Amino acid sequence: YAGTLDCPELNHLRDSADVVAGYKVQGTFNPENWFLLRSENQDVGVLIVAEHPPGENWELVYMGVVPEARGNGFGEQIVRVAAELARKNGAERLVLAVDERNSPALEMYRRVGFVMWDRRIVYARLRGRES
Repeated sequence: YAGTLDCPELNHLRDSADVVAGYKVQGTFNPENWFLLRSENQDVGVLIVAEHPPGENWELVYMGVVPEARGNGFGEQIVRVAAELARKNGAERLVLAVDERNSPALEMYRRVGFVMWDRRIVYARLRGRES
């Protein structure tokens, strides 16, 4: 999440175990759909996708590229892998959520063929924070 533009206000509010647990309950958990992207013997990104039964939707649950590898096309490669996995598994669509303020991600998703399908507002109540 280093330097994330997706809901940066929520960064550092959960520990890693809580984040991973949250990803596991998105759709159907299958560890074979969790990937680590490496380039030149370096970890550069991750991808988590999940099927949402009865299977017409697959979700790109999470993708990220480490800050030092950003700007090299890895994000597009990761998203194309997600789309191909969904297609090979019979999904009608691959869906994802992105913060509308994250213009680099929005532009990248548009370049690989995504279109806005729905718009939602997310509310969060954070323990220990005063209004």
